[in-house]
Amino acid sequence: MSKTELDNTRILTFKSLYTVTTQKDILELFKQDVKAFKAIKNDDDLKNDESSRIFSKYVLAITFMYSLSSIKNNLKAYKKVLTDARVGDILQKKFYFEGLYTTVSNVTKTKVEAKKASNKTMPIDVVAEIKRVRSILERNSFKVLKNQSTKQVRSYYLAYILGLATGRRFTEIFKTISIHNKNNEFKFVGLLKKKDGLKNQQLKAHILELSHKEAQSFLTELRAYLNAKLKEKKLSLDDVTEAQINTIFSKVYNNAVVRISNKKVPNFHELRHFYTITYQERYIAQNPHLADNSEQELSVILQDVRYTILGHEIKDDTTSTYVTFK
Repeated sequence: MSKTELDNTRILTFKSLYTVTTQKDILELFKQDVKAFKAIKNDDDLKNDESSRIFSKYVLAITFMYSLSSIKNNLKAYKKVLTDARVGDILQKKFYFEGLYTTVSNVTKTKVEAKKASNKTMPIDVVAEIKRVRSILERNSFKVLKNQSTKQVRSYYLAYILGLATGRRFTEIFKTISIHNKNNEFKFVGLLKKKDGLKNQQLKAHILELSHKEAQSFLTELRAYLNAKLKEKKLSLDDVTEAQINTIFSKVYNNAVVRISNKKVPNFHELRHFYTITYQERYIAQNPHLADNSEQELSVILQDVRYTILGHEIKDDTTSTYVTFK
């Protein structure tokens, strides 16, 4: 079953069960039932019956045709409602899925290991690909369809080459980052970080193949085109949020990545992945003494490289899927 078919089946099912179709709306119904449950006083038998009824009512909203990781995230949302409402143990215990978190963790580890194995070969030579696309941009030697403009198609190549060369996130390239020269050291400014203390962090601009001047020029040109497109909607890059950037542009530019790479890169996020692997390989090549290290020692060194170039905060190794050994 395709994702579209799955989503449509879930929508029809939710409509039949709850009269609404989104998790947000179902959670509102859940909050009403929790409020009514909390109003029950001094009647444990009634509370037990009602807690079973509530769980039976909403268990499909949490689980129906979802992956294990999605079930885990859905369950967190429902348990947060219970925690915020302070309903007590009788209802809380109903929303406990034995073994779920351990299973999700094990599945995630398996996927990470599989991705590590797949990283041993890459479908493109990143440096050669950057050179190829730069040449195309220099000569404007790309195909423009009747319903397209030269600037439009050029913007696809600009976004693609910036993703490969800088390893920055989609929204960072489209809206937030710039490259500043700080005391003869080039820095990325405008990184998107989840933690408030890291949002103003500056990161040394590790760029593959392009000069810093070229990368900033490409960024400026891409943003000018995006602003022109947004102007048609009476908006600008300053007006729209990061979420709106994704909503407006991600589908078109993800499709462009597939076309430009001749279907070798499935989406924009993978450009960051390929950038990181390539940078690690370059680091190893530039430091031949690392060959004397064990695989475990090299893994630790490369983790530090990834933290450095991606700007990740130090925590559990969220970059481990980028490991590659040859």
